[in-house]
Amino acid sequence: MQTKPLNINIPKPCSQNFAEMPKQGDGLYCGQCSNIVYDFSMMTDYELLQFFKTKPDVHCGKFHNSQLNRNIEPVVIKN
Repeated sequence: MQTKPLNINIPKPCSQNFAEMPKQGDGLYCGQCSNIVYDFSMMTDYELLQFFKTKPDVHCGKFHNSQLNRNIEPVVIKN
């Protein structure tokens, strides 16, 4: 099955300080929007694809600029 490319863009970046958010579960809790914020900044393309495949409803995260505004596609290995 072909997986759609993932394209991450943030039209209105959050102004909250990631470093001041308390830990909650496997992310941080933002009191401003009451969401869990995940740190994606060190994830590989593969890890990003797997994360959003299992948690498609996540809306908040910290990203590295190189992860934004490009297609992130699964690597297809041909035999």
